[in-house]
This record gives sequence, structure tokens and C-alpha cells, in this order.
Amino acid sequence: MLEKIDFREGKVLFNYFHRIDLEKPLKNYDPELSEDLLSVSYFNDEYIIDIGWYYLDGGVGVFILNLIKDNNWDLPFKREIIYEKENVEKSINGYIDFVYKLR
Repeated sequence: MLEKIDFREGKVLFNYFHRIDLEKPLKNYDPELSEDLLSVSYFNDEYIIDIGWYYLDGGVGVFILNLIKDNNWDLPFKREIIYEKENVEKSINGYIDFVYKLR
């Protein structure tokens, strides 16, 4: 998963997506999914794209994609909740494009 993503000049801080096969149902991977799945830094940490696995109220598991600006983790610059694993790659690519439009 994510092999097709071009992070451009982004510095991959960590990428743990290799732990999971997103072709299988996500419920089979609950122990392997965590808040820390991918983090990529752009422009000397001015922007960080970060994605993790979280549980919403009611126990629904989702991916949350954040764009962090100037290390303000308390107030993400942009946030997207991804309910379908098939949308992860598209959403990350959209965030990468967005970061470059900000420059």
C-alpha cells in the first residue's frame, strides 16, 4: 500500500503501512493499526502530513489524515476522516498537492 504515492521532496519520518494488507478487511488488523501509520515532513517541517488509525465513539475505526502547520499538533491546519480504506491513497495524494499549492 502507498507504493504509488510520490511524496516529492517530502521527508518520510515513518511509514508503517507495510504492516498491513489493505486488501483484507480492516477488522483483521486492529492490533496492528495505530495512531502512528505515516508521517511526512515538507519544507523543513513547516508542514507535516500525518495519518493514523483511530476509534470514534461507538467503536468505529477510521483513518484520520492531518495536515500540521508549524508543529501545531493541537490545531491541525486541515483534517479528513477516511472511512473507506480504498480512499487512503487518493486522500494522501490530495494533501500532497494541497501542500504544494500553499507554497
